[in-house]
Amino acid sequence: MNIRFTITSFKKNLAKGIFTILSKDNVLFEHEALSGGWGKGHLEPGEYEIQWCDIRDGKGYTLDNFGWFAYIHPLFGTTRTELGVHPDGNVRGSLGCIVLPFKDLNANKKCYNFIQTGLERSVIPVLVEVVLNH
Repeated sequence: MNIRFTITSFKKNLAKGIFTILSKDNVLFEHEALSGGWGKGHLEPGEYEIQWCDIRDGKGYTLDNFGWFAYIHPLFGTTRTELGVHPDGNVRGSLGCIVLPFKDLNANKKCYNFIQTGLERSVIPVLVEVVLNH
């Protein structure tokens, strides 16, 4: 399993794109995603890995009373810390995390379950790339 966050547009320091969970070349899950808008802005392009994921109850991580946080570790030098993937449960955007503005509880739980299943086998590679729409 691997994950890709493809940034397709920028508005100031907010990146918009598509978050995709793949198994080999098969798409298991795909959803609109955001990164940044606050603090140091969007996540830097590059390679990361998800090392763990847990349930969270803070309003920034929760939608429909279900919250979680998947920690993403950069595989390159950066000053950014405490980056993750989670539901976009508070003010739109993030301090750099990949956030998913789910419209319903089913999509939220489905994404979480895919990540948890992938972590049962190994860390999950994450690629953040920029492919701008023109």
